[in-house]
Amino acid sequence: MANEQHRFTWCMNSGALAILLHQTPLRFKGIDILADILFCIALVTYVVFSILFIARFVWFRKAAYLEITWNACLLFWAFTILIRRHEPSNANLPFSIIIPAVSVSTVGLTGAVISTYAVGLSARLAIPVMIVSFQWTGVGILFGILLTSYLFWSLLTKGWPAPDQTATLFILVGPMGMYMPSTYGRFGEYNTGTFLTAESAKALAPACLLLAFLMNGLGIIWLILGILGMLERAVKRELRWTPAWNGIIFPNSTLTTSFLLFAIDLDSPAYRVITVIMIIALVIVYLVNLVYTVLRVSQGKLLIVREDWRVRKLMEEQKEE
Repeated sequence: MANEQHRFTWCMNSGALAILLHQTPLRFKGIDILADILFCIALVTYVVFSILFIARFVWFRKAAYLEITWNACLLFWAFTILIRRHEPSNANLPFSIIIPAVSVSTVGLTGAVISTYAVGLSARLAIPVMIVSFQWTGVGILFGILLTSYLFWSLLTKGWPAPDQTATLFILVGPMGMYMPSTYGRFGEYNTGTFLTAESAKALAPACLLLAFLMNGLGIIWLILGILGMLERAVKRELRWTPAWNGIIFPNSTLTTSFLLFAIDLDSPAYRVITVIMIIALVIVYLVNLVYTVLRVSQGKLLIVREDWRVRKLMEEQKEE
């Protein structure tokens, strides 16, 4: 499944950068064309990888279904397994365990964007979408905090991840960078009960902005730790590119998006500068990933399954018989 995750991160990374380039405060001729190209890449790769993903279910059927579940189910399944198998162990949990929290938070953010910007969407539909989005965001952020607490303890007791997995530190930024756009103007249109009113929206908007600032600050901490981890590996000459680098862009793009929205809501030059710097850094990482990915594919070291563990297990069982 790791191969599938890395494939879809390419779609997510391209799409996230397309949105950021389209909205970046730094404007120059051709930037919208670059944004459109990245969006097309995201769309095409998503369609291609989705077809391959579906084909896997058609081809492997039962085996494929046993390996996959939905994000919400996966979130609770992971905790259930950890609770049931609580034997003392020196094994480190992979930092990628936080991916379901990032995914669930992203679903919440997507719902907020749809309820805000969808053309012709009625308040009767937009408000339920927004409420569910709040709930999903809460699940993602709160479970993300629980997981990052454990993973931070793991860092304190066992040190940085292995050199080839150091880039996974940035995954922890994901749930902390979520910032829901202002959808509270629809409350007045809905006007039902005591909460979904224009009056309550006036208090809710600054409260959500304050929470966004708090989560943004925590995301900055994880960003700094990720950079320090990469720098230490570089100083020790242990830093090398792996597909895990694909996990750098999307989590940090959520943090960058929050800076961008802060710059708009607060009309802040400082946040505009920070946004531009982060976008440039993400574009550089994207290009590095692109070069190494093409190189590894051409060398036959990526996207080619050298040994399927299921085939190996079947062969071992046949030998025993």
